[in-house]
Amino acid sequence: MKMLGKVSRFIWRGVKITLLVLLILLVSAFFLLQLPKVQTYLGKEVSAYFSKQLKTKIDIKAINIDFLKTINLEGVYIEDLHHDTLLYGDKIGCKIKFYSLKNKQLEIDLTELDGITCKLVYYKSENDLNFQFIADYFSGPKTTHKKSTPSDIKLGYGNLSLSNVRFVFKDADNKYKPAYGIDFQDIEVSNIFAKFSNIKIAGDSIKVKIDDLSANEKSGLKIKKLNADATISPQNIKADNLLLITPNSYLHGYYYMLTDSFSDYNNYIHAVDMRANLLDSTYLGFSDIAYFAEELEGLNEKINLNGYIKGSIDNLSSDNLSFSMLNHTAFKGHVIITDLPDLDKTLIKIDAKNLSTCYSDLKQIPTYPFKDGQKLPIPENISKLGIVHFNGKAEGFIDNLLVEGSLNTALGKVTTYATMNTLPDKDIKYSGDFKTENFDIGNFVDAKNIGKISLDAKINGKGTQLKNLQEQIDGQIQSVQFNGYTYKNVDINGDVKNKQFNGHLVAKDTNATFDFVGNLDFSKKIPQAQFKANIKKLDLFKCNLYKIDTTDIVSGNLELSISGNTIDDVSGTLQADKIQFVKSNGLITLDNTDLVLIQNESQNSLQMISSVVDAEVNGKFKLNSLQKSVGDFLHNYFPLFFSGEEKGKKQKLNTDELSFKVRVKNIDPVSRFFNIPLQIADGSMLQG
Repeated sequence: MKMLGKVSRFIWRGVKITLLVLLILLVSAFFLLQLPKVQTYLGKEVSAYFSKQLKTKIDIKAINIDFLKTINLEGVYIEDLHHDTLLYGDKIGCKIKFYSLKNKQLEIDLTELDGITCKLVYYKSENDLNFQFIADYFSGPKTTHKKSTPSDIKLGYGNLSLSNVRFVFKDADNKYKPAYGIDFQDIEVSNIFAKFSNIKIAGDSIKVKIDDLSANEKSGLKIKKLNADATISPQNIKADNLLLITPNSYLHGYYYMLTDSFSDYNNYIHAVDMRANLLDSTYLGFSDIAYFAEELEGLNEKINLNGYIKGSIDNLSSDNLSFSMLNHTAFKGHVIITDLPDLDKTLIKIDAKNLSTCYSDLKQIPTYPFKDGQKLPIPENISKLGIVHFNGKAEGFIDNLLVEGSLNTALGKVTTYATMNTLPDKDIKYSGDFKTENFDIGNFVDAKNIGKISLDAKINGKGTQLKNLQEQIDGQIQSVQFNGYTYKNVDINGDVKNKQFNGHLVAKDTNATFDFVGNLDFSKKIPQAQFKANIKKLDLFKCNLYKIDTTDIVSGNLELSISGNTIDDVSGTLQADKIQFVKSNGLITLDNTDLVLIQNESQNSLQMISSVVDAEVNGKFKLNSLQKSVGDFLHNYFPLFFSGEEKGKKQKLNTDELSFKVRVKNIDPVSRFFNIPLQIADGSMLQG
């Protein structure tokens, strides 16, 4: 027993000594590995080993190993099989995931890239990237590639941190070079900072969770922050749970780009099929899109977006989209847009719950090519409409739209089913059904005597200003303001051109009932009128046409050719039949009346042939005061025929100077109508 105890103590002492020696060796090895010379030595050995294994130049300045935890490679330089730089930089950090000394196996996860530049290249006539030989080496013995011997070291990807990384990608077979934006066959991204996690690589597809990525691409695109659950492959780039911030954009939601291959990005407008669901607070700068679609160069506006969008840029659609831009432009509804970015060829289909805009926004819209800085031509008087709200549908091209819906403007409401064309001279052509509700047409076309109008008519015309307005109108005017009076129930069929109206009017207004055929010409300094009218009732006072007597009413048949601005400068001819004038003091009927009136600065003359009198008046007078002049003449020469009250009235100074010849036919109706207490025998001659 004593012998057995001595043996046990001896064995235990040996074990302790062995463990102590091993511990001393491990500690010594750990501290030795912290020495620069040892790290440099390891770097040279590993470099030589992998250079031989991979048949290329590899140089590692130092290797820092924290046993059972991490391996850091410092001062790394790797060439590809064409002896061009594949990777170089300050530090590559790895985490030891599994090791087996017995089986000589080591699994490590790449965890850190600091100050690293990586250059991936497709060389001419080669199908693989220049790093494929390294991927084959670390992928294990199942690979079919023979360029390098498989390794017992397996390289994986854990949580990867990027700090000041530079990434370069080139396709030597690529011949297309975009004039602007990102060349997806010649990419150079620098100042990359990011945190990657949940990295999974399957074939040519990579899935990764990206946090706090920032980077600059040589084209000018800057990413301030990118968070996403990303999938990257030649067939698609998907970003779920996306938050993207650039100096010009803020995207929140998800965004997919679907392609056949990476080369499709060089034809982004036509070949990249997009899917996006953008949440509130998203805004997008067109200048950022231009980096992917060179045709958009020069388009710098920003747009606030919310909703689902799908399709390529030249074939976009959305079933539920809201956007706003500039100051007062906004949209909510469904939209399909094809053949962007050339606005002259762009086909638009819109179903708008609300579309609003204004003149100041419209005139900021650029035209293609956007880099030329030209703006969409908009007539100036569109500014009078204020902020326009449209509800309805529109389909067609930007210069040829079919519009069905209602427009609410500062001048009134317009409902339309019509085509709208923008002409080369910037004017607007329109054709279709129009309804207006108290629309201030006079303000819109700069016609001072015309006010608001409510109508339901078919209109074919062009122009938005009275000076160049051309229209064919057939419909009904429910109400229209003219010269301060609102006419109601007017049927209209005619043409408006060069400030002229030529057509047919049938009015059924309470104070204006007539049938009018003829021409009204406002194109000259002095308006002109040539027309025939069957007047059943025209209240001159209430219609603000003649403001002497509150009951001035006229009826009868007229054929008129006159010119003038007011009653005191009007000249022309009148042929009348069965004319009746109604005043507060009576009625006068004139049958077969012909009248010629001339009024100008040098002379006035009036010639009338009628059933009452034949008269000729010459001199300097005003038609508006002619009645008073006649009354004064009779008052002075026939005072006995006037009452004492009228004799004692203070007479206003009358400046009319005239001569007249009158042959009386039947003066009694005239005397009663003009309230002149005078009787003259039929056939009498008056001259003075």
